This record gives sequence, C-alpha cells and structure tokens, in this order.
Amino acid sequence: REFAGPADHAACQSAIRTGSRTFYAASKLLPFSVRKPAYGLYAFCRLSDDAIDLGDGSPGVLERLRHRLALACEGRPLPFPADRAMADVMRRHAIPRTIPEALLEGLGWDCDGRRYETLEDLQAYAARVASTVGVMMTLLMGVRDAGARVRSGVAALPASCRPAILAAADIYGAIGTEVARARFDSVTRRARVSGGQKVRLLAKAAISAAWIPADQGHPPLAATAFLIDDVIHSRLRPETKPGLVGALLPRFGRIVEIVERLERAEQFGE
Repeated sequence: REFAGPADHAACQSAIRTGSRTFYAASKLLPFSVRKPAYGLYAFCRLSDDAIDLGDGSPGVLERLRHRLALACEGRPLPFPADRAMADVMRRHAIPRTIPEALLEGLGWDCDGRRYETLEDLQAYAARVASTVGVMMTLLMGVRDAGARVRSGVAALPASCRPAILAAADIYGAIGTEVARARFDSVTRRARVSGGQKVRLLAKAAISAAWIPADQGHPPLAATAFLIDDVIHSRLRPETKPGLVGALLPRFGRIVEIVERLERAEQFGE
C-alpha cells in the first residue's frame, strides 16, 4: 500500500520545481523510478528547511518536524503530500530513521545559532544538512555500498543515475564559484548559473558519466562515517530492486528536450 497518490506526487514535483531549479534540472536525467521518490524526499527536506528558516526559531518548530518525521517513519503520516510521500520513501527504500533524524539535528543547530570556527565543525554541520540527503538519494538508487561517498563513488551507482548526480555536482559547484566571485557574499545577492552554462554542464555530465573511474578506496570523512555505519548495519531491507532503475544512459534526444525546457524556464520563467 502506498500513502501518496498522484496529487501528492504532483505537489512534491511542484515543490522542487519552484524551490530548486538546479536540482530540478539535474533530476530530469534520472530514470522515473528514481525521480518520483526523489521528489517526495526533496519535498519533505525542503519543508523542514523552510520551517526552520522562516519560523521564529523556537524549539517547538523543530519538535513539530520531529513529530512529523516519526509519524512518517511509523507509517502514520500526517495528511500532507510531503509527509505521505516521505512515508513511502522510508519504507520502500529501507532508509534508516537515524538518517533524516540527523538532518533535523543539523537544522536544529540553525535554530541554536551555531557558528563554525573550524573545518571539522563545518564538516559536522554539512554531514547533517547535506550528506544526509546524499545518503538517502543513494539508497533511492538501490545502492547500499559504503564506497559510494565521494565523487568517484558515482561509479558504484546504476549507469542510468550517474548523469543526474554528476550534473547536480557540477551545477552546484558552478554556483559555489559564483559565490566566490562575489567575495563569498551569499546573503545580499543570490548566486546564479545561466541557462546556457547549465546546458553545457548537463551535456558534459551525460557524456562523462560512462567513463567515470571507480572509487579508489577513499575513506569517508570522520564527520560522515556515522551515516554510512547506520546504513551498513541497518536490518531494514528495501521493497524495490536495484535493477528496476535500468542501466542505459539518457539518450541525446532526451538531453536536448531537457535543455529546451531549461532555456524556456530561463527566458520566460516557466
């Protein structure tokens, strides 16, 4: 039984389309069997992030998010699209509950107004608010291998998923470059990547995905090791089979279609 229906999935897709054009663009390279749950996962993560950023900073906001997550994990989601979709994602892909709980822990650090004076402190924060999403996305793709952490670990993903992950990494990297050019001012202005640059990065990802070298045994950062351990030692088993995501890279015609949509969105705000 699935909790989320067609209207819920449409709402989740709309959330990512308006909330993150970068991730939405990259997600179009994913096979549908991965893209659909990815939208649900993103929607829940997005509402959690927005609840903290737009809330009053009170502990009650975080506690309500934890309550919503607990209900979704227990198969009793609240009647909201993101909650129902998250309940399906957690069950079908055997995501350990500790992973999204770590995400909420990191968002709680925002409520506390923490500042990060050392690289180790920053890595601990990034492990919670960023690496948790990466781990959950990896599980959506049917991969539970500890070696799939760093960029070269993309080779451990299904071939049909690699272009989207590489595209997302490259586009977010380009955004980081724009932030650096603005002297690291990401508060008073928003760093953007042009539609043309996104097109080039999407094409590059689609081509290079077939030849990415296998992981050479890079150990995980100490800050992220607990996430990997939670997955490796979990007794949960996914309901979906990894083989269902396919093994073919996206066809060139598909990439052209995505590029055209991106250009229209850039020009006309579609």
